[in-house]
Amino acid sequence: MKTIYESFSEDDTASVGAALAAKCRGGEVIKLSGGLGAGKTAFVKGFVKNAAENSADVVSSPTFSIMNIYSGTKFPIYHFDTYRVKNSVEFEYSVGLDYFEGNGVCLVEWAEIIEDVLPCTAISVFIENDPSVGGDYRKITVTFPD
Repeated sequence: MKTIYESFSEDDTASVGAALAAKCRGGEVIKLSGGLGAGKTAFVKGFVKNAAENSADVVSSPTFSIMNIYSGTKFPIYHFDTYRVKNSVEFEYSVGLDYFEGNGVCLVEWAEIIEDVLPCTAISVFIENDPSVGGDYRKITVTFPD
């Protein structure tokens, strides 16, 4: 199942993330793809705001640490940024794959870098900007596996 959303602001993008968080029950892996500045972290901010025990948590992209953890009301939230990871072997060595099999929700920015180790049941979120529509415009495609 594929759903396309239009976003005209960072808040709109965060709202799509929050809506997806409301549908999660734990155990999901969410692949986030899109160019630099597309809105992947804004999406995660909305997700965490909806699902975290302390929605005041400061959400930032874990570009250098690779992973941030947030306490969710129903499940832990694992936020990965694989932008600086060379490949899935390096990711597996530095972080491990156990998080993808637990009861938390994993949000993986730059998921295409480690695509070969992500479960086939992962939800895919692709965010693309189109400056011809407007500087803040984003098209967000959410695809659930069959």
